[in-house]
Amino acid sequence: SILNYIATMFEEIDISQSARLDFAIPPMPQVLVVDLSLITGMDTSTVDIFGEVRELCKKNDCKLYLCGLSPRQKKAFAKAGIKPDKGLPRSKRTFLFFSDLDSGLGKAEDVLIQEEMETSDVLHFTQPFAGSEAVSGFHVALRHIDELHCTEFANGLLDLEPYTKSLELSEGQFLFEKDGRGGIVGEKDHGLFFIERGMVRVDKDNSDMTLTRTRSYMGTSAMMKLANDNTLKGQHARLGTIARRSALAKRLAGGGQTNPNYRSARMGPGWVIGIYEFASGQPPIGVFRAITPSRLHYIPFSTIHELEETHPILAIRLYKLVSHMMVRKENNTVSQLTTLHNILSSPAHSKPFPRSTAALRSIGR
Repeated sequence: SILNYIATMFEEIDISQSARLDFAIPPMPQVLVVDLSLITGMDTSTVDIFGEVRELCKKNDCKLYLCGLSPRQKKAFAKAGIKPDKGLPRSKRTFLFFSDLDSGLGKAEDVLIQEEMETSDVLHFTQPFAGSEAVSGFHVALRHIDELHCTEFANGLLDLEPYTKSLELSEGQFLFEKDGRGGIVGEKDHGLFFIERGMVRVDKDNSDMTLTRTRSYMGTSAMMKLANDNTLKGQHARLGTIARRSALAKRLAGGGQTNPNYRSARMGPGWVIGIYEFASGQPPIGVFRAITPSRLHYIPFSTIHELEETHPILAIRLYKLVSHMMVRKENNTVSQLTTLHNILSSPAHSKPFPRSTAALRSIGR
């Protein structure tokens, strides 16, 4: 059933079917991530099915990432000739093994972001703002914020520029010095960083807890919950209940506003690093590293506190910007959690039904 279910991900949807739906049909996947951390064993027929899944993904230009395989399972795959790609640049490999779901999702995210950066008509991640030759880099960063969030903060915050410092990050360079890692800002010299261009990634520290399902997270109760008679048989990946609920959840969580897919672990032009640290007084929860050459404009927290006394109006305008961006991030987090909840709480039907009725059943008609 898993092979048939995955096959539906790449099927062309007939116009007559899509016209009856009240949600946008999910696009064909570019990366398929499969979590096998709860699988204790496979027979040869199951391994062969994954071989067919690999060929299906390859035929449709989709990368396949298998996560959580045990050493014994990897050997079983190897005996069947199913081995991860080697000898190619990692970005070009289409079939890979990962130790856990976190690693697989992180790699999939990198692939999708890279694809977006290469194909986007407006390359906000790597190119300066249109017409930026006549204004300063800090002004460009502020205009990116206004464009992304549909606000008008730029002109009111231009007086902050004398208090900022321009920083250049090369690809792979860390922002903060910590535990011997070379950074361009001291471990205690934190502040707000307005991104003019480039993209910065937030990597979790080893001490951070994962938010995705891994072996340590899925306890006995979760395994019992998953042990039921529901199957994927007869399900359609792009027409079923899961697809509909995910689409509706995104629509409702957005409040009617068009929201790009922001990722808290990736920040580009239009965002400011350090807003949560500034508001909460807590140290940053991750390690900031540039994944493309980046330019940031830095204002220390100590300078902001001085502005509260010397330029209170300017400080209030900055606080309004920080508050607005925090709310936008929280709304996006709620949207993502709502989507995740709907996915996890939508069991497959216990009985198969014809594909021709999948769309109608998914909307309860």
